[in-house]
Amino acid sequence: MASGRPDASRHSAREAGAIGPETRRRVALGPAGGHAYDPCVHEFSIAQALADQVRRHAPATGRVRAVQIRVGALRGLEPESLRMCWEAVTIGTPIAESVLRVDLRPWTITCPTCGGTWSSPVPFVACACGEPAPAPSGGDELDLVSLTVDDEEAQ
Repeated sequence: MASGRPDASRHSAREAGAIGPETRRRVALGPAGGHAYDPCVHEFSIAQALADQVRRHAPATGRVRAVQIRVGALRGLEPESLRMCWEAVTIGTPIAESVLRVDLRPWTITCPTCGGTWSSPVPFVACACGEPAPAPSGGDELDLVSLTVDDEEAQ
């Protein structure tokens, strides 16, 4: 009771989650379904879905050399992570060795003080007028823009 928390003395350190290997697992677990959170999982699942989409739209003959996508700022994607995942999910497929080109759309920043609007690669920036917290906004698009395909010649 000296700590101001009457229940604190009744729980061991293990029960409180302070020690043991199960603590590390518990800390690493995300809120959704108890699955561990890994930031690359987001990009990996998007790369898989994108590869499926590209295979559906690619011509039966020819080789896909490049895939162009447009990504809104609200998607929270890291282009380099997405490219790495793209390489992994396309290995051994007809679209292997294709280049993923990511057009990451910038944030639109609007200042409530002066009314200024500008684009920024980051969402939280101060305005030139001195306003410390202008409002960021951005799109959530994830668009397959184009495929670059080399026609295969009959041999």
